[in-house]
Amino acid sequence: MDNPQISQDKIAEIIGITTDGLFWNIKKFKAQGVIERVGHDKGGCESRDGEIGRDGCRDDH
Repeated sequence: MDNPQISQDKIAEIIGITTDGLFWNIKKFKAQGVIERVGHDKGGCESRDGEIGRDGCRDDH
């Protein structure tokens, strides 16, 4: 996704799962080290690797 500001509600809608399902998957991926939080609770983002992108978050491919 090319929008680092997209909401979890919108992501869930796009991929066809509930917001609870999306939250569960994000939690699972964080625990496995697949993604990590970058930045503050507000204005931060989730990341998959160590590269910093244009928006200040790590590149999400």
